[in-house]
Amino acid sequence: MNATHVFDDENDHTIYSTVFESIGIRFNRKTLKNIVRNYAYIFLGIFTFIL
Repeated sequence: MNATHVFDDENDHTIYSTVFESIGIRFNRKTLKNIVRNYAYIFLGIFTFIL
């Protein structure tokens, strides 16, 4: 997804960090990337499977 949106993984810059920073919420980028990729994707996958 990052490649299609011209984001690279250098400095843990992802689309999620950009979205949160644009609305004024600052997270540690590495922590945010790990949370999204390790927990949110699993939750969304299970949620989608149930629906």
